[in-house]
Amino acid sequence: MRLRRRIVTAVTAAFLGFTVGAFVIGDARDDAFQAESVELSLAAFERSWSTGVARWSEDLRALVAPEAEVLSEFAPQLGPERLAIGLAAVHGRLRERGLLGLQLLGPDGQVAVSTGEDVRMGAALIDAAPAREALAAGRPVQGIVRVGDGLLLAAAVHIVLDRGRSGVLVATRDPGSLLENLSGPAGPAVALSDGEGRFLVPARGLRERVQVAERARVSGRGRQEVATGEQIFEIINLPLLDIAGQRVGYQRWVTDATERRWVTERGRWLGALALAALAGGLAFALSVWLRLAFRPLEETVDALRALARGDTTIEITAADRRDEIGETARALTVFREGQMVVQRDGQRLARQRRRQLGFIEDQMQRLAATLEVDARSGMMEDLQRIKGAAGPGKGSEGLDALAFAFRVMVERVSQQHSSLRQLIAAKDEALAVREKMEALEQQLSVVGSMQAQMVPAAMPATDHVAVRGRLIQGDRFGGEFYDFFWLDGAERRRLAVVMASVSGEGLQAAFLAISARALVRALAPGAASPGQCLARLSDLLVGDNEARLEVKMFFGVIDVVDGLLVAARAACPAPLIARRPGEATALEIEGAPPLALRPGIRVPDTTVELPPRGALLLFSEGLSETRIGATAIGVDGVRAMLGATGDLDVEPLSADLAEQLDAPGVQRPGDASFVAVRLLGG
Repeated sequence: MRLRRRIVTAVTAAFLGFTVGAFVIGDARDDAFQAESVELSLAAFERSWSTGVARWSEDLRALVAPEAEVLSEFAPQLGPERLAIGLAAVHGRLRERGLLGLQLLGPDGQVAVSTGEDVRMGAALIDAAPAREALAAGRPVQGIVRVGDGLLLAAAVHIVLDRGRSGVLVATRDPGSLLENLSGPAGPAVALSDGEGRFLVPARGLRERVQVAERARVSGRGRQEVATGEQIFEIINLPLLDIAGQRVGYQRWVTDATERRWVTERGRWLGALALAALAGGLAFALSVWLRLAFRPLEETVDALRALARGDTTIEITAADRRDEIGETARALTVFREGQMVVQRDGQRLARQRRRQLGFIEDQMQRLAATLEVDARSGMMEDLQRIKGAAGPGKGSEGLDALAFAFRVMVERVSQQHSSLRQLIAAKDEALAVREKMEALEQQLSVVGSMQAQMVPAAMPATDHVAVRGRLIQGDRFGGEFYDFFWLDGAERRRLAVVMASVSGEGLQAAFLAISARALVRALAPGAASPGQCLARLSDLLVGDNEARLEVKMFFGVIDVVDGLLVAARAACPAPLIARRPGEATALEIEGAPPLALRPGIRVPDTTVELPPRGALLLFSEGLSETRIGATAIGVDGVRAMLGATGDLDVEPLSADLAEQLDAPGVQRPGDASFVAVRLLGG
């Protein structure tokens, strides 16, 4: 294949490869953008729902609160029957303002009075005891409640009955007005359904989209597209939580995505056609240009072949060009003139060749005199080969260089033996150093593998808790580890979580970490509390800690049913708690000095009540020492990273934190690890 065809083929193949790569990268980018768009859509609809429920519930609470204050003043004198009449009067006055019904829960949590058609039943709408505690703490009690085959929007206020006894007044309204407010004329339509897909509260304006929503097969939190004829609908499915945080059904948001899909497909096809047209045009233009550009070069190659055959009569064209082809043509002209000079100087070169051969022979004999008999005969054979190579027509320049080389060889032969000895000694020393380095690298690889295998990756989720851990190893290994395990075997109620780091680097820190992990697992089941376990661990490690390495550790025991955390920490960062996405605070847990430095250390215990469905994050000093530029992020940076996560489930939360740690510009001096724990409230 000629050079021109090779260039055309190579450029065309490169452009086709670039085009295919562009398509692949574009598809990957579209997939990533699509996934991010789905998550943003889910988060946006969740915020819209939460904001709407909070605003309409707050309006309902504000509507009933003044009436509750008035009834609280006269309730001790009214009695049960007159209090029921008063509540009926309040219901009648506020019916036109959206009040659907009232339910009064007594101090015992039972229904005392009910008004309105939708609340006249024996069961209480909410749990009175938690509601009184929340109202006493200043927290609102409001949200969705499930009543039979329907849903109501409820808000609770405090009411005084008699002699210091208090109750809870629950007001309800139809959530249909909330759905009508959330479903704009051109925006999404929203409906509420139960877990089996039956609609409990259809949206205003859903109409023909009801059948589309019923065809959706989305379960849990997600998005699905449903095509009906030429229209494409997007269905967003989100869990519907009641006032106690329990799932009672799903929110289904339905939007028309036909135009958006059409615009996306049109842009993709137009881009493909544009790239194909550009590739064809470039290939054609390149072929024409190369044909014109290579014509003078082909003429120059023909002249070079003629000169190689000894034809000095060939005409050399293109010597007047100012590019590389012109330079080649001018060089060929000089070469032709040189050939003519060589032919005239043949006899002179022959005489010079004879003198050079005499000099080479003399130098070779002098060199042979210094060698052994076998090497001397070999040198003579080399001399005969040199004479044969320097026959007629071989030129004189090579003989001049060769003569000089042999003269230098005679002068340097005495230094050869000493140089070889030094080279052999240096090689032996380098081999010894290399063997030591390979042995050390093998040891480091084994320790790094032991550190990675020492920590558990995840624990199978139960009805009450989900746990996920991650160890991100740095360039230098040390003594950082985490652990989690059950303290009560098959009962699986008391979960132990550990986060620890040993100061320093190398084998001493790694082996001290291995000993600490084994001792924690051995001492934890029989210890009275986490603090006593850490104190006993410190006493046992003091004797093995000749290097005076600090052991910093957090040890907590979680009752996954009651949601109580009993924890102790020694110089380790306090864990963070996220009660909802975008909000993260540090737990106030009393600390103690580092372990394994002196005997008799005391580590206090702290008991904390964990929120249901909240996320607990344990992290090491290595994570807080992670740098962005030249500044360590610290505990505030870790809190910001946790607050930036959009999901509190341990799997996406762990993946999000790991992705932030691998972002451009993030530097880790050593290992970094964290453990995410979430109480599922099951």
